[in-house]
Amino acid sequence: MAIKTYNDAPYNDDFNSDSVQFTGAEGKNYLRILFKPGYSVQVRELNQMQSILQSQIDKFGQSIYKEGPILDGKGNLDNNANYIDVLFNGSAEVKAYVKLHIDQLLNINTADGLKASILRYEALEADDTYRFFIRYDSSIQVNDLNVQEYVVADSIRLGNPIVDPSSTTDPKFELVNTDTPFASVTAVGYGAVAKTDAGVYFINGQFVYNPAEELYIAKPSEEYSLNGKIAFVVTDEIVTYITDPLLLDNANGTPNDTAPGADRYKIDFKLAFLSDTDDALV
Repeated sequence: MAIKTYNDAPYNDDFNSDSVQFTGAEGKNYLRILFKPGYSVQVRELNQMQSILQSQIDKFGQSIYKEGPILDGKGNLDNNANYIDVLFNGSAEVKAYVKLHIDQLLNINTADGLKASILRYEALEADDTYRFFIRYDSSIQVNDLNVQEYVVADSIRLGNPIVDPSSTTDPKFELVNTDTPFASVTAVGYGAVAKTDAGVYFINGQFVYNPAEELYIAKPSEEYSLNGKIAFVVTDEIVTYITDPLLLDNANGTPNDTAPGADRYKIDFKLAFLSDTDDALV
């Protein structure tokens, strides 16, 4: 697969990996750019120099690897997951604190003590409603029955209190404690979790690192079996100093400190599930 180049302004990289026309530097087998004193350096030459090197890496990579993971990057699908939809219904103060610290929620429980760990949360369209993908940590006995899952209308409490980190008292001041229900269960359901390890991938002629990712999928029933493949949606992107201010010149103490400079080319991955039944990304 040909590498990505940017032939149009402002980059003017006419390396051209078009295998049919071969009108650019690649088709003419231009392998090095030889600079000379007394001649200006072109933007085209600076960008094309990178494309020449990347094309060599691409040709070498294609002779050894298929596109996809080459170092770690293995994936798996757990078809047995649970989720609950919850409606925040505590006091306005409690709701505000929980929402502010929602990424710190490690576990939750009911008044009866049925505990679960939150693996991921998603805000739903309805106000104050969230979906928690969870893992049950234990079961409980209620009226001689073994209860293993939450049910609709269960009141949800925190497994650990949310504390004020700026508090100087010991123990820390509890913003929300474990005795105060902050939400009720409005729906229960089942799901699957697709996971990939962190790894290096050979994509579009590049060797690209991608961190570990997880994709949570809601299923219509517990028995529903997902059949398909874990896949990545791959996108090319140009990043400028506007979207990433860290690209501004970092030469402290010089006249060009914080001045705009070159843009960056990057490849992004988005984990998706490719179903065998409808050939669609979920």
